[in-house]
Amino acid sequence: MNYQKNIAVRTLAAIVGGYMCCVISSFSLATIIAFLFALPKSEAVLLATNLSYFIYITFAVLAFCASSPQRAWRNVFIFFVINSLIYAVLISGSLLQW
Repeated sequence: MNYQKNIAVRTLAAIVGGYMCCVISSFSLATIIAFLFALPKSEAVLLATNLSYFIYITFAVLAFCASSPQRAWRNVFIFFVINSLIYAVLISGSLLQW
């Protein structure tokens, strides 16, 4: 893969992949925060959104630190799948219904 394609794929992993991970982590974090700390929904969502910015920045940095663009996308995919499963388990539980 030439240099321009390598940078383009890593940039897409940083922007699109980071955004996907940011969104799913804010969903799952809002649910977890509301349950663990007994916060109102609005405050839990606000706190989860602020925490998810760190996740976005982390994936933007990791996209360019990975040894290859394929590994950058693999990391995004693994994080997204794990957080999606966590969110699905949290939502399916009767205790954590919003």
